[in-house]
Amino acid sequence: MVKDACGSLTNTMHKVVVLDMANWLFGGRILNAGELAKTVKGKNYNVWEFKKPATFDYELDTVESMYALLDD
Repeated sequence: MVKDACGSLTNTMHKVVVLDMANWLFGGRILNAGELAKTVKGKNYNVWEFKKPATFDYELDTVESMYALLDD
């Protein structure tokens, strides 16, 4: 899933939905558009990969920091 190629009514709503999907995206990967462009060019890229359910046990005050972890 390309996390910044979709949106929602608010930035917070978008980030919560992406984190929810990351929590249950069995076998899935999440990356941003810049990293996707690297894949098309055959370059090395960074991607977050699903390892276990409910990886992101977020609260409203931790949404920003947990969303940023998807870029690590």
